[in-house]
Amino acid sequence: MFDLEQSLTEWRQEMIRKGIGSPVPLEELEGHVREDIERQIKLGFTQEHSFATAVRKIGGADALRAEFARTCVPGPVRLVALAGIGCAVFAGLFLLWIWGNLLITHRSDGAERMLGSTAVGLVILSWWFGPRFFPVVRRPWIRSALGTACCVAGVGGVVLFVKFILPSLFNFPVRSDPPVGKVLVSVAWVLSAMAIFGGMAWGLEKASHKTIKQNV
Repeated sequence: MFDLEQSLTEWRQEMIRKGIGSPVPLEELEGHVREDIERQIKLGFTQEHSFATAVRKIGGADALRAEFARTCVPGPVRLVALAGIGCAVFAGLFLLWIWGNLLITHRSDGAERMLGSTAVGLVILSWWFGPRFFPVVRRPWIRSALGTACCVAGVGGVVLFVKFILPSLFNFPVRSDPPVGKVLVSVAWVLSAMAIFGGMAWGLEKASHKTIKQNV
């Protein structure tokens, strides 16, 4: 025998499994489904027929998730996420160039190569695993503020390094042979921080789409 409430529960679980996990959209969707079911029942249709028709009208989880991703992200949040991606990509590419110089072009010692490789490894690990462990920040303005802070920290760190630290590595005002390996390693670590912060700005937005485990 058809059980309407059980069918609705299974439908909710299916939506959650396929990524429609934010409580507000899911509750709104269920409200529309229930209203459609009630309307059809009043017209004389069975509960089973009304449920199937209402679910078909509302659409599948894949299409709904794509629509939410397109329409539910506010402009400022999207802009901050794009800025984070820009910072991460710029710093990441420059970091790879420096790493190549440490390994191939410049005659760096083993410690410098290890430090440069560690910086690259940390960036890769942060990009790969970071969004999996970031908290789900549901309020867009908080995500935007945190993402902006990450971008500012990444870019600001590079600016401060270039202005205050980099000159000291060349032993100004006394000019001597520049410690190229030391400079490259220092720049690599500053860029790795920028890449990580940029990845965090993007990762916060990505993490906000995590499925929330709910008791339904």
